[in-house]
Amino acid sequence: MKKTLFSSKNIFLLIIALSIFLRFFKLGSVPPELNRDEASLGYTAYSILKTGHEEHGKYWPVQIESFGDWKLPLYIYTLIPFITVFNLEPWVVRLPSALAGIGIVVVSRFLILQLFRENKYKDKLAVLVPLLLAISPWEIHFSHVAYEAHLSLFFFILGLLGILIVRNKLIEQKIFDYKLLTISILSCVITLLGYHAYQVFIPLFLIGLAVLSRSEINQLNKAYGLKQKLIPIIPIFLIGSLLLISGVNGANKTKFSGLSIFNLSSYSNEVSKERVMLESPNNLFFVGAINKGSAFLQKIQANFFDLISPDFIFTKGGVNGAHNITGFGNLYPILFFGLVVGLAQIIISTNFSLNILGIWILAAAVAPMITFTANHTTRFSPVFLSLEILSVYGYLVIFDFFKNKLSGKLFKLFITIFAIGLSYSAYYFLIHYFFIFPHKDAVRWSWQMKPLVFQLDAIKNNYDKVIVQDEQSSPYIYFLFYLKIDPLTLSKRMEYYPIDSEGFRHVKRLDNIYFEKINWEITNYLEEGRLFVISDKEIPDYNRYHERFSLLTSLENEYVEQKIELWEYEPFH
Repeated sequence: MKKTLFSSKNIFLLIIALSIFLRFFKLGSVPPELNRDEASLGYTAYSILKTGHEEHGKYWPVQIESFGDWKLPLYIYTLIPFITVFNLEPWVVRLPSALAGIGIVVVSRFLILQLFRENKYKDKLAVLVPLLLAISPWEIHFSHVAYEAHLSLFFFILGLLGILIVRNKLIEQKIFDYKLLTISILSCVITLLGYHAYQVFIPLFLIGLAVLSRSEINQLNKAYGLKQKLIPIIPIFLIGSLLLISGVNGANKTKFSGLSIFNLSSYSNEVSKERVMLESPNNLFFVGAINKGSAFLQKIQANFFDLISPDFIFTKGGVNGAHNITGFGNLYPILFFGLVVGLAQIIISTNFSLNILGIWILAAAVAPMITFTANHTTRFSPVFLSLEILSVYGYLVIFDFFKNKLSGKLFKLFITIFAIGLSYSAYYFLIHYFFIFPHKDAVRWSWQMKPLVFQLDAIKNNYDKVIVQDEQSSPYIYFLFYLKIDPLTLSKRMEYYPIDSEGFRHVKRLDNIYFEKINWEITNYLEEGRLFVISDKEIPDYNRYHERFSLLTSLENEYVEQKIELWEYEPFH
């Protein structure tokens, strides 16, 4: 009875239940507000549902302009049926990501069973990896935010699982399941429509997998005529190629040009600043060391060490603070030693399973390495599942080593200490994530936008002009989202600034609400019937105490040293 109760199957069901709870608990309120990309994903899906057009009038687009950052359509189109059923709400926007998180935990077990089919650690990995994923910092956070990369990761591991099943059936049963292979490749191709990093990662990973399996492919081709059976899959590759070509030559070119380290003109300022420090700036002796090429090589070097930094992986997270929570990295620090041993196993082993993980890591590293911010959690997110697997594998190797070196009691004590350490790490993170992070990191999550939207909507007609400080953070998208503004009316109600040098198109006006950086020196700002919406630290004292200014209201957050104030200038209502 006891053995049945604690069977692998029952433990796995408990892990699934735990992952469901952790992904749906406070889904709409942790993080405390949608970020602007989440709001854009939600409203774009809502607009396409209602009209077939996105915000800028494109009909059922593949490349979606949004703020000028060009989003891909997978997450948006996945959202449409959920919005149809549940309406446009914050938790609904995050729902596909939460479901993807549960799916990743579930599929990881079957992926392990196929990947480590002949490995002695297979059964242990099939329990421990899903358990670790269920409580992992990056996985929980990605499940609580509408991350396009997270949905792409689910489709990737689903596709990889299918490829491994096909391979194992072919080797063990001499059966080639080309239908399953077609579906699996299609699942990988779908990721190209999910997140830009996968347009680099997927082709490299599949090429690496094919090279790794080349001897097996040649043997199987001779025995079973494999090439002819692969013909039905050719259209899938063609579709994937077309998606990549459209990405490179279309909207992705705009996005990539601003991020790519291969754009040597980006180093001009840095090189110029260093050369002016020299007495002879154009001396060939100095130019050989201080030029755009050397700056590029330095950036490659810096990116490499940023990517493998323990701070990035274990303690602080990436350069974009919203992708992690303060004080936590992507993996638990206690996994460090297991990851080191796991990576060493890749180097010293010729095992097919470990080699796949090596290709996985290398392919995932390319996209962040060729951008200016390598330690970027979402760009490097394809790698995290492989790092979790390697961490568990490494610790199983460590446990095996100490099992032979220590007495039975000491070994059990060692295992107990590790289990307590991991359990406390998870407990500490979960308390912080669900109860402290929403307050501590509120300033990173536009905590004020929802109440501000409804308050301004109620009073905007009392003023000639409402001025909201700063157009660059795209505050307009929250008005579209929370007010569920009819997409058919946008062309008449909304006005844009010209596209800026980085390719972004910011909104200038929605009705009589203007989004701009306030220049208090321009006198026409000080006209009757104006309402200024601004951070308390931004309004100068000579206006704050001006006799014709009055504070209408202040939005406050007790956990954030910031107030959003609404100042009237000679109100006439």
